[in-house]
Amino acid sequence: MIIQSKFSENVGCSLLGLGAYKEFSRVVEAFYREDKFDEFLKDVRDDAKRSYRKAHEQLKDLNNWLVEKRAFRLITTCRRRPSGEDDGLKEDAYLYADDILALYGQYRKGHTPRPQDLHLHVEDKLPYKDSQRRVSSYLFNAKVSDFRKYFEKHDVARLVARNIRYNLGGRIGRDIRSTYEDKPHDFWYVHNGITIICDQYSEHDQVATLTNPSVVNGAQTLYAIAASSRKAASR
Repeated sequence: MIIQSKFSENVGCSLLGLGAYKEFSRVVEAFYREDKFDEFLKDVRDDAKRSYRKAHEQLKDLNNWLVEKRAFRLITTCRRRPSGEDDGLKEDAYLYADDILALYGQYRKGHTPRPQDLHLHVEDKLPYKDSQRRVSSYLFNAKVSDFRKYFEKHDVARLVARNIRYNLGGRIGRDIRSTYEDKPHDFWYVHNGITIICDQYSEHDQVATLTNPSVVNGAQTLYAIAASSRKAASR
């Protein structure tokens, strides 16, 4: 899915500018016309080039423009300006203020995408049972390599979809990534840990399975690990 987003401070109080529509159409044209993609990529931010290339390769493999057209979305907190919409795309390619508010309402009710089960090796587990709430909690040192393995098939965003902080980036994220890459044996001692809630926790042969896991604290850590060129984690 190729998403272009334009946000305003006051939701639904203004029309989306024509410039935003033109930028979106330029992206669509770049994917539709082979001779336009390399030219388009020159102006893309360095940290987004890889994502655009990956999407271009996958959409190219479809070899079907009718299918490819369904992959584009322009999402905005502004209101609709029909004259700016691309005639070559369906109406559902554009999501406006009312759509965003509806999605936010669903998010507040917990209607976020369900992630795949997370499998973690368990060492030195410390359990705590809250009899009043009928909830069990566990403190243990998990392997970073388990998360790396998970990210080979699943995106970080699915694990942190309900994390209000999401990915802050900046210096802290870079420091986490630097420790992971350059001083992996120090990671346990300088990192504050990750908090995960799940619907069900089961354990077999010291491997825990977390059903419907949701990371409520630690999004920056997971993004830093997933973005690292270091594929193999020693711990």
